[in-house]
Amino acid sequence: MKLLTLLAAVCLWAAPFDHPSFYGIPFNSISGNAINTQSLRGKTVLVTVLGKGVTSSPFIRFLDSLQRTTANVKILLVPTTDFGDSIRTAALSKLQQDLQLTITSEMHVKRANGTEQHPLFAWLTNVISNRHFDMDAKEEGVCFIIGANGILYSVLPSNTPQAIISAAVKQQFQE
Repeated sequence: MKLLTLLAAVCLWAAPFDHPSFYGIPFNSISGNAINTQSLRGKTVLVTVLGKGVTSSPFIRFLDSLQRTTANVKILLVPTTDFGDSIRTAALSKLQQDLQLTITSEMHVKRANGTEQHPLFAWLTNVISNRHFDMDAKEEGVCFIIGANGILYSVLPSNTPQAIISAAVKQQFQE
């Protein structure tokens, strides 16, 4: 009986420390197709919050170039209305045609947006889930870098120079 009580106590104590995996988070592309996160294993994943002001910027062209020139990298653009106006679906579809980047369906990225935060961003912004960073998505253009091992490696604000983003993504291959 004591052993059973001890085992139950250990299970209850350990439950809050169960860390969900990035590879188990479901989400869809802008076209509504499921994105299989299991297929991203072994790749560095860069998740960028896409607001209305970012859609036609040179920043998107930089990300597309990084996607095209860096092996084993997957870049996900995540549209959100958490920072203002909605991005028109037609503009996103056109953007998707012109680029090799993957655009997801629209998500709520902020913790305190008055609605439920998408599970991807609940993982990206919560240290209990990702085990490294406790940082809300406070602006469009913020980048989350997930290493090839599925661990959140870095969170970079929108004003991060492109050379730093490129170096951070490429550094994942040296570790």
